[in-house]
Amino acid sequence: MDYPNSLLKAGQNIKLFRLEKGLSQEKLGHAAGISRSYMGAIERGETGAHIYVYYKLAKALDISIETITKGT
Repeated sequence: MDYPNSLLKAGQNIKLFRLEKGLSQEKLGHAAGISRSYMGAIERGETGAHIYVYYKLAKALDISIETITKGT
């Protein structure tokens, strides 16, 4: 597993579902209890997040954590 590419793919998956739901980074970040800037960094693959943050993002997007990590 290539850690930086895994972060990028997870971030891309989050962004894809966020856009499908019509949510801004700010609104999704708020739902997950994180800032818009941190949300953006996750989507760009610049940083990872604690599993609980991924859980909250998945819940807000009505998807599973497995969907976020698909292809990583």
